[in-house]
Amino acid sequence: MAKHKKYAMGQKIPVSVKPFSEQEITNKQFSARHSAILRILTKWAECLEEMFENPEKVVTQRLYPFRDIHNNFCNLIKKGE
Repeated sequence: MAKHKKYAMGQKIPVSVKPFSEQEITNKQFSARHSAILRILTKWAECLEEMFENPEKVVTQRLYPFRDIHNNFCNLIKKGE
C-alpha cells in the first residue's frame, strides 16, 4: 500500500517542509526547498503576469468589480487610445 503524506494547513505542502526564517524573508533571499513551494511560486507568478497583460479582464472579472458612482463598470483604458 502507498504511504499517505501529511499536509500542513490543508495545502499540498508536506509537514516536513520548514517555513522560511525571518532572516530569509527580511533579506528577500530564499530558495524553494520543496517542489510544492516552487509550484506555488510559479502559479503566483503566472497569475501576476496575467494581471499585467490583461488588466481590463482582471477588473471586470473580480468578485467585486470596480464601479463608478453611477454603478457602471470602471474602464481602465480610455476610449480612443
